Amino acid sequence: MATSGSARIADTHAEYYASRDRVFLVIWLDFCPSGGGSEAVSGPNTTIKRQYATTDGNSVQWKCHTVDGKTGTIIINGVEYDLAKGGLFLVAAKQDKLQVTQLNRDFERPKSEHETFEAFDRTCQSLAKSDPEIKDFIGADDKSD
Repeated sequence: MATSGSARIADTHAEYYASRDRVFLVIWLDFCPSGGGSEAVSGPNTTIKRQYATTDGNSVQWKCHTVDGKTGTIIINGVEYDLAKGGLFLVAAKQDKLQVTQLNRDFERPKSEHETFEAFDRTCQSLAKSDPEIKDFIGADDKSD
């Protein structure tokens, strides 16, 4: 079963999904969403579906299916990605066309369910300051403070 949570970094929203031992999926949006979704779990399989409304009335929809939190597929607005190639997705919806960048980044291993959120927030803050692709995504070096 997946644990989830989110963090706001500057004017962006990062949402994570974690198994018992690792964060396996991060959807990082260039806007703060409204909307909801659902999580369906059956046996060892995890399927997560979410839909967000953007401020201009468009939507971002995604669905992830994984058996082990390492491999699987994620479909974002109709485009399929291989989870094994990286579980961090930067989703830029402010442009005319949705842009998705898939990255392979490590997130701290959680010690407990409560620690997962704190570790995730620390990692996001650190990446927002030190990772060139994420710094560019959030729009400025000083927005993450």
